[in-house]
Parts: sequence; C-alpha cells; structure tokens
Amino acid sequence: MSNIHTRLAALSTCQLSDTLGELGLPKLGLAGILPIDSTSVVVGPAFTVTCLPAADSAGRRIEYLGEIPPRAVVVIANAGRTECSVWGGQRSLAARQRGAVGTIVDGAYRDVREHQALAYPVFGRGPSIVGSNGFANPVAWGETVELAGVTVRPGDLVVGDANGVVVVPPGEVEAVLDHAEAAAEVERRIAADVAAGREFFTARAAARAGR
Repeated sequence: MSNIHTRLAALSTCQLSDTLGELGLPKLGLAGILPIDSTSVVVGPAFTVTCLPAADSAGRRIEYLGEIPPRAVVVIANAGRTECSVWGGQRSLAARQRGAVGTIVDGAYRDVREHQALAYPVFGRGPSIVGSNGFANPVAWGETVELAGVTVRPGDLVVGDANGVVVVPPGEVEAVLDHAEAAAEVERRIAADVAAGREFFTARAAARAGR
C-alpha cells in the first residue's frame, strides 16, 4: 500500500467527506452503499464497470475480470438496481487473485459467506439471491460512471469503511489529506482531554486553539 493509501485508510470516510466540503469540493459520498462487514476498510483507485438491464443490452455482455489491475477497487455502476446481483463469490475469488482490494456495487451482491470467508470487502445496497443472467449485463469497463448520483472516473481514489464510501479526486488528494489529518488530530486531542476529565467544550476550544 502506498503512503497516500495508508494515510487515507487511517481517516474515516466521514472525516474525508467533511474535508471535501470544507475545501469547497463535492463531498462525493455514495449514499446507501454500505459494507457487508462493518470492519471492512478499502482504499484504492477505481476500476469502473458499467452494467445495463438485460433487455437493453442483449448480445453485449462482456467479461472484465481479467482486466482488473492490482490494488484496484472494482466499482460497478448498476443504477442502484437490486432485482439481481451483479457480484458474487466467484467474482470475489477472481478479483482477489488479480490483486483487487475490494468491490463497490451500486446495486446488489450475493454469496455473502463466500466474500466473508475470503475476507474480501464488498459494499453495496444489499444482498440478492438472484444471479445476473437474464437480468443485467456488464457492457463496458474503464469508462466514467455514475454511482448514487456521484461521477466516478477510472483512477479516482475510492475509500470505504463502516460509514460508507467516499470518492477523492487524485488531483486533490494531498490537500484533502493535509486538512483531514489536521482535523483528526483536533478530534484526538478533544477525546484525550475528555477522557482525562476535562469538560467537553473546554477541551474542544483548547484543541481548536492548539493548546
């Protein structure tokens, strides 16, 4: 894991979202997309996949698993549809072998226990026992997609944890990290002072003043 990825993983998605807003950037949280396992943390560049309903994509189904680069987060745009899964246990097995660090689905997944047994993080809108065949097709990879109203470009930095998923544009990552780390340090100081018996508002004022 690169230094940037390590620093991102040390921050919560809430802290990153707040920082994006405070810097005047879109907060870029993927509303409604949550992890199977609340202990999951993923950080990596987006490998984007587009899915369409089968009725709109007959004959266009592709296989993209062999294209996933190491350390990527697979990001699947499926317009929030939950009538079928577009990610299952065999796909986690293949993605893990390719070196992917997790999968984000704007839609449903299945084979929950298989993902858990692999310790492979999967985020989505919930499980479905129904497979994609006859319901949805992957039709493209490596294109700009939209998930939960948020535009995600190939290579955008995706961070996921128990709170959800946030997207950090690569060109803004250093500024976001510096700001978020400073804010996180203030929060740590407040928590330490309160644990030591200091009144919360006094502790907060002192931490914000750097005392």
